[in-house]
Amino acid sequence: EGDNNEENEGQRRGKGKPRVLAVLPCKVVLYVPGLGVRPFHFVKTFEGSASQQAVYEEYAQGAVVSALNGFNACFMAYGQTGSGKSHSAFGPQGILDRDMSEGGPIGSDYGVVVRAAVEILDSARQARSAGSHTDISVSMQYIQVYNENITDLLGGNQVAIRTGEGGKVVLQGAAEAPVATRGELIKLLRQGEARKRYAATAMNDHSSRAHTIVVFHLLHKTGKDGGALVRSELHMVDLAGCEQIKKSKVTGQAKREAVGINSSLCVLKKCIRSLNEDKSHIPYMESKLTMLLRPAFGGSSRTYALITGSTDDKHMEETLQAVRFGEECSMISNNASQAASSLTGAAKAIDAALETCESGMRSLEARGKTHLAAFKKLQERFASLSRKRADLQMPQKSAPAAVAAVH
Repeated sequence: EGDNNEENEGQRRGKGKPRVLAVLPCKVVLYVPGLGVRPFHFVKTFEGSASQQAVYEEYAQGAVVSALNGFNACFMAYGQTGSGKSHSAFGPQGILDRDMSEGGPIGSDYGVVVRAAVEILDSARQARSAGSHTDISVSMQYIQVYNENITDLLGGNQVAIRTGEGGKVVLQGAAEAPVATRGELIKLLRQGEARKRYAATAMNDHSSRAHTIVVFHLLHKTGKDGGALVRSELHMVDLAGCEQIKKSKVTGQAKREAVGINSSLCVLKKCIRSLNEDKSHIPYMESKLTMLLRPAFGGSSRTYALITGSTDDKHMEETLQAVRFGEECSMISNNASQAASSLTGAAKAIDAALETCESGMRSLEARGKTHLAAFKKLQERFASLSRKRADLQMPQKSAPAAVAAVH
C-alpha cells in the first residue's frame, strides 16, 4: 500500500502545473512537474515593483560601460507577451511622446534602452568638454525583424544582412543617423515607434509583433591629434513576446505573425543549445534574427539578458520557458573584443568579464552541470582573464551579466 501511495503521489506531481515558489535575490524557485522544486540562478532578480533605474543599473549599465570603453556589447529582453518586457526596454506606452531636457536626471518611467542611450550621449559630451583628448562620435540604426523581413524603422527601407570585415554584421539599406543630443535621440525613437508592428491579443492589447533592435555605433578618437581610432557597437534588442497561440487567441494575419515569432525564437534557442553542447555547426542561418544576433552569442560581444515572467498561475508554462531560456544564455562564454583605449577601461572590462565567468560557473555548479563542455570553457576563460588582469595590477571591480524580472 505504501508503494502505491508513493506511485500515486508521483503521478499527481507529474500531472501538476509549474508554479513560482519563491523569488530570491539571485534565483527564482519553481515547482516543475516531474522534477519537483527547481532553482533557476541569475545574477540578480527583481520584483515587479522595481524601479526602471534599478533594473538599468543591474542589467544594462555594464553593457554601456563596455561600449564606452571600446568593447562590443549587447543586451536583450526576452519574455512572454504582457510580462513587462517592452515596458522594461522602453517604458510605458506613450513615453516617447514626452520631450526630454538636455541636462539632469531623466523621468523615472523611461526604460533601459532610453537610459543606456542617454548615458552614452552624456558621456560623449562630457569627454569632449573635459579636455581629455578623447572624442566619441555616436550614430544610431533602428530596425525590426518581422516575418523574416528586416525593415529600417528610421527610413522605412528593406534591409539586407551582409557580413563585413572580421565577421561584422552589416545592415545594408538601414540608415545610420548621427545623434548627439537627447532631443535628437527622442526624435529618432519616435520615428521608429511609428513604424513598429503592434496588434491586440488576448494576452496584451498592444503586443509587439516584431523583434526590434537599436544599434549604437561609437567611434572613439583618442590622443592629442585624434590619431587613435577605436570602434564599438551596442546592440539593444527587444525580442517579440514568446507566447502560446492557443492562449493569445489570435487568428488570420496575427496567427501567422505569432507562428513567425515563435519560429525565430525556436531557432535562437537551437543556436544557444548548440553552443552549450559545443557542436561544430550552429544554425545561425536558419533565421534572420539569429543571423543578426550571431556576434552577441558566438562572437566578440559582452552580452546581457533580461528575462521577464509572471507569477500568475495561468502563465506558468511561459514563465518556465523564459527562465529556462535565461539559464541556457548564462552558460555561453564569449571572447569580447579587447579594444579599450586606456588602462582603466581595460581593467573595468576584464573585471566585468571575470564576474560573468564566475556567475556562470556558480550556476553550473549549483545544478551539478560541471561535466558540460560549457563549464570547461568558462574555467579556461576565467584563467585567461585572470592572467590578463594580474598584468594590469589594478584593484578589481565587478559588474552584472544577466538578470530576471518576475511580476
